[in-house]
Amino acid sequence: MKNNEHEFNQLLSEIIKTTHFIKTEVIQTLWSGYGEIARFETVEPDLDEFSDVRDMTFVVKHIRPPVIQQHPRGWSGAISHQRKLASYDVEAEFYQHWANKIKPFCALPQFIGQASLSQSCLSSKMIVMSDLDSEGFPTRLTTASAENSKICLHWLARFHAYNMQHDPLDNWPNKLWPIGTYWHLATRAKEFDAMEKGPLKDAAVELDKSLNNCRYKTLVHGDAKIANFCFSNDLAHVAAVDFQYIGGGCGVKDVVYFLGSCLDETTLELQFE
Repeated sequence: MKNNEHEFNQLLSEIIKTTHFIKTEVIQTLWSGYGEIARFETVEPDLDEFSDVRDMTFVVKHIRPPVIQQHPRGWSGAISHQRKLASYDVEAEFYQHWANKIKPFCALPQFIGQASLSQSCLSSKMIVMSDLDSEGFPTRLTTASAENSKICLHWLARFHAYNMQHDPLDNWPNKLWPIGTYWHLATRAKEFDAMEKGPLKDAAVELDKSLNNCRYKTLVHGDAKIANFCFSNDLAHVAAVDFQYIGGGCGVKDVVYFLGSCLDETTLELQFE
């Protein structure tokens, strides 16, 4: 354990160019016990760790896959495990090669650095990024009014417009998911089999085919639920996080998934137009 901690601290210090930092809080654990997201602060060299004086804050997403995988809803398995591992590689790729170009148009964390950890476990890595709380986005919501949801829809509209492809290359988007989003038919075989028979299940294959073969493709966030948006205190501005399932696709998938994550069925029906 001490060797793992030493390696983590050594790699992190190389990324942020200082050995003077402390972990101030665990923001959240990763899905199915695959690690944690934590906030760190750099400190002046001549101050002890209990000083109130701080310099820069930053966030580290530390991926540590468990030896035994347990999905909270019972969808564990080798395929699910490999998809999770791939999702963290995709996210690291997005932050390193895409995010900083997109940030001026759509608020999201700035990429600082990444590293693989050899001693802790296979596929363990860290992604270091800027702290959105310190950039003016400290508020999190679990639900939203129809009015408040518009700021997230505006973010998605800018994101989709910036990344719109009229004639994408064969390998676009390189090293991201060819088909973005957490939910699409090719990756949800168990869930599809568990669905009750009905019109939606009967139409699933054709619906999935239509979405995947849309004329104009863009980058879709892939997991655009309300929990993955960070708001300013006045709820007038928003930033997005968690890009594990970003890839090519039809932007409406993000929109529908987002609306379903924060508005109830009555509000959705009343606000449809």
